Amino acid sequence: MKAFNYFKFLKFSIVVLGSLTIASYVRSQETEGKVVVEILPHSDAIVSIPFLRTAVVESSVVSIEEDMLTLAEGVLEDRAFNQSSGISRFGLFVESGEFQGRHFDIVSNDSSGIVLANFGDVDLLAGDLVSVRPYWTLGSAFFEGGGMLPTDEIGRRSIELILIESGAGAGLSAKRVYYYYNGGWRKLGRCPKFKYDSVVLETGSAFVLRNNNPISELAEFSGEEAEFPLAEELFVSIDSPIDNFTNSSRGVDVPLASLGLDENIFRETLDPEFPLDLVLVYDNEIAGKNKRPSSSYYYFNDGWRKIGEDVSVNFGTDLIRSGSGFAVRKATGESGYLLWSR
Repeated sequence: MKAFNYFKFLKFSIVVLGSLTIASYVRSQETEGKVVVEILPHSDAIVSIPFLRTAVVESSVVSIEEDMLTLAEGVLEDRAFNQSSGISRFGLFVESGEFQGRHFDIVSNDSSGIVLANFGDVDLLAGDLVSVRPYWTLGSAFFEGGGMLPTDEIGRRSIELILIESGAGAGLSAKRVYYYYNGGWRKLGRCPKFKYDSVVLETGSAFVLRNNNPISELAEFSGEEAEFPLAEELFVSIDSPIDNFTNSSRGVDVPLASLGLDENIFRETLDPEFPLDLVLVYDNEIAGKNKRPSSSYYYFNDGWRKIGEDVSVNFGTDLIRSGSGFAVRKATGESGYLLWSR
């Protein structure tokens, strides 16, 4: 889970009617995307997967009675979506309606219902489209190491995957470190005989790929491009700025001005000497480890400005690269989160 999770843990049951057995839902090839990111020698790349995994159930809401939400069709395989060791492997994604783009962890299921975590006070309406999707994991996102050079000696990790801790605005902070060795993902600091292929990569989150080799490596991400805007929680703290590491959720490069960071969730700067909310971008085309942001943007006087540059220049056309991660630094404010749809 992310730091500063202000949700209460709630459960919500879903009743599914009909005769459709669980199977992979196949969309048109037009929704499939692929992005390749180069990781320079002896360097870090801040990356993120801009795609979803294919839906295994897709349906629509029929009605809600108390805590029971009825779907139009679909019969579930018993315990197919159950948590494993307390970790959700599947999520329910809302694809239309007022809460479009939200997703919720699935705790468990039987043949007729699904129990969700962190559902809060969301009220879905009749006709809202929803889907059940598996989350990305180390093993599914980087099958057999993702084609990158595996580690051949425990003491020398060829490629490291570093999960980033979203939190107080102090830049990149490692939460956990993994490496690919002997046919599986291993965790730094743990016995190498244990595999961690099932570790979940949070939807919309960013992480670091560290290349410890003298040659460039390529990370390839492929999957389903969302046909609906995805919603992301941007956390705020009364105590200090918060860095929310995220992505554009697009399979193409996106101009800064098209990220959907409007005035409702991104605080406009009143004085360029004291910028408030920031977009922090890391340049994967610059070599080096433990990177600092290469560009820091704030919104002022109806335009996107860059720290260190002429305040009269609007940088709204600067591109956020697909497959790259960045951070939205929220200035101090009332603790909680704001919902960003992009």
